[in-house]
Amino acid sequence: MRRISPGVPRTGGLVPARAVQIGRGLMIAGIASGWWTCVLPSVVGAEPVVMRFGQESATGGASAVVVSGAELIHLTQILPMGADGKLVGPGDIDAQMRQVAQNLVAGIELAGGEAARVLKLNIYVTEARVAEEIRQRFAEFDETAPRPAISFVVTPLPDPAAMLAVDAVIAGGDGTSRGSSDNLARAPVRRVGEASRLGGRIGPVAAILPVGPRVYISGQAEAGDGTVADATRQTLASLGRSLEFLGLKREDVVQVKAFLTPMTAVGEFEREVAAF
Repeated sequence: MRRISPGVPRTGGLVPARAVQIGRGLMIAGIASGWWTCVLPSVVGAEPVVMRFGQESATGGASAVVVSGAELIHLTQILPMGADGKLVGPGDIDAQMRQVAQNLVAGIELAGGEAARVLKLNIYVTEARVAEEIRQRFAEFDETAPRPAISFVVTPLPDPAAMLAVDAVIAGGDGTSRGSSDNLARAPVRRVGEASRLGGRIGPVAAILPVGPRVYISGQAEAGDGTVADATRQTLASLGRSLEFLGLKREDVVQVKAFLTPMTAVGEFEREVAAF
């Protein structure tokens, strides 16, 4: 599974309603700032509120997290890469967990967020045993600390030596520091940092969804000529048509998620995304 930043199961609301995967191709879904459809719409200019409910024994995370009145910071998929761009600790789950956590916190802070305000944490692992290691670490955390909703996905990763990767959604501010509340609903999507500096691969470290209505576009897939490159090209073109139909632009897109197979073709996928 490949995420580009700037979503799962019952604890969250970021994964599209349907997700289809095609052989040697991909499925793409997106989130955009716009005026057509919104889920639990925020009151523009209101004080941000975050509410957490229950705790899942299977993940150690909250059963549900509800937020209103806050910008939503979407982080790119973060791998256990050091500042030199090289993978840290091949075969060493502890070293990779530490590096991912370090990159995650740095990305959150770069985007103006706080680790205590993480709403949704998606953890991608190559094996179920890695997920169990991570769950055990969560069990050691302070029980009074705010917990995000957490999901685990077993999947190949863009770097075959990586054992885990994460992405996250974080509650930001109310956005009023950027202008009057009357203009917040028309605020542009902001993009922060370079993903490659904090364990990501392409695009920004984070994209920030402003307060107000938002559009969730369901999964789209085009087979193309059977290659990953053409499937990516055609699927992105389909996404572009959906945006046009909704009266939106590419600049309004905050997050795109792709289910890619085979993962060894991730370079082809990324080249097409960069050209989109």
